Amino acid sequence: MTCNHLTRGARPASLWHRFWCIACRRYRRADKIVAFALACRKAEGVPDGAIGRTLASLSLPYSIPRPRRERWTRFGRGLRKPVGILAAGTALLGYAWTRYIDIDPDMPIPASTVSGPNAFTDFTHAAALLREDKRIGDMLTQRKDRLDKAKKEHAAQEQNTPPPGMGGGMMGGGQVRATSNLKQLEHVFSKEERDDVVRINGPALAALRNGFSKPCGAPAIRSFNAQGSYTSGYRALARLLILEAQTEVDRGDPGKGVEAALDAVELGVKVQRNGRVVDKLAGTACESIGRSALWDMVDRLSASDALNAALRLEKIESGRTSTADALTEEKWSMLAATMEMMRKPGWRGTAFSTDGQSTNFPAYVMMLPYSKTRVVRLMSSHYDRLIAAARGPYSRDDSSAAESDIPNVPLLQALLPEFGQLNFRDYLDSTENRLLATTLALHAYKQEHGSYPPSLTWLVPKLVSRIPQDPFAPGAGLRYRMEGDKYVLWSVGPDGTDQVGTPTRNVNATSEYSVNSVTPESPGDIVAGVNRN
Repeated sequence: MTCNHLTRGARPASLWHRFWCIACRRYRRADKIVAFALACRKAEGVPDGAIGRTLASLSLPYSIPRPRRERWTRFGRGLRKPVGILAAGTALLGYAWTRYIDIDPDMPIPASTVSGPNAFTDFTHAAALLREDKRIGDMLTQRKDRLDKAKKEHAAQEQNTPPPGMGGGMMGGGQVRATSNLKQLEHVFSKEERDDVVRINGPALAALRNGFSKPCGAPAIRSFNAQGSYTSGYRALARLLILEAQTEVDRGDPGKGVEAALDAVELGVKVQRNGRVVDKLAGTACESIGRSALWDMVDRLSASDALNAALRLEKIESGRTSTADALTEEKWSMLAATMEMMRKPGWRGTAFSTDGQSTNFPAYVMMLPYSKTRVVRLMSSHYDRLIAAARGPYSRDDSSAAESDIPNVPLLQALLPEFGQLNFRDYLDSTENRLLATTLALHAYKQEHGSYPPSLTWLVPKLVSRIPQDPFAPGAGLRYRMEGDKYVLWSVGPDGTDQVGTPTRNVNATSEYSVNSVTPESPGDIVAGVNRN
């Protein structure tokens, strides 16, 4: 045979080849006979064993037919191509997705706006110079409830004391601690001891007051590695100022005492500027420390001292940093730190580890559906909602809803804190400052005229520039009415309902000192001199 198409395994010949090939034309009749034989065989059926005998006579292998397996084999062979295409497409899409989710977001972060002399440097330097911080705290916290608690602990430890000769063990150590705490609280610090602590902290007080003449701005934090712990020093400085105020009152000079207490309030207001939420919280704590001492000094002030204190407190209050500004700086700080973290290789796995180095594979898989840009945009949108709620009029429902609406992204759930009651606390502090400033003005008026004015308009403009607005009642001023020769001054409080000066009560109070504290759920009004926070 001279034609290659006539050999076994050859491909079928084309019509054109069969036309001009002599060998193919010669065996065309044989092909027809074979085709006729195959057709007959198909029509008649194959006898049992016929295929096996035929293959054996041709020395070809033979196996028992398995139709089901052959069908699956043909089905699998048919899937090879689409499965290969699908696998290749999936790999390509996966590679493209991993490249897409790692594209760095294009979000510019503003730099710090503080330039020139900064009171922040003086305040942190003053905190570093502070001495005897623990003794200062002991001198200021000798409260009856803490003393009663220490006495109960001491009595309980005495009942559990083992007989002599049996050893103290854990009980003995507990009794020693309880006795030590009781002695510390029962110790009454003398005037000389207080003066001595104030004297050795003279350099810290000088550095602190040097900062009051300068603008203040907290440093712009743009990295998780740059989180500072400087805010604890602010509260220590405020406590030192209150101790100084008490020593001045003991010397018979309440005017200087009230100035020292106002320094604590001013410190609290200044440290909030350009700061984050942590600076805001530290500042409000300093304000509260200063206000608490001022309330106790009001009745001891002369008309001029009360007037000066009222005007200064009004000026201090006008420079407060709003919650919206603190949240805005918090937003830029968190966005910058998060984007810095995202630039590290494998950040999806290491972001959830305690050491920041080891990879958390489940966390890595959970973060794969989220691109860098989407995470940053969701974080930015969350802060924008908080800022919008803080800029609007007070509403405890809107504020709490915005604060708890953290996006359902694993990384954001881990990073974003819930700023519970932050907006409420800002409104409450502003209300307390205005009530105190008005109380000082009313005291100055009485010292001059012998009685309180019939309305707050009598204080304007000599004692106050204008009637203070009620933060919890937009567009309305603080409420005031006379009761005999005394008065009631109040704000409508967080419920927004005027209870005609009925003080609010904290139903969840754990001590007599917190009964009059104000919470977001408190019904009633915030009454000056009664509801002191």
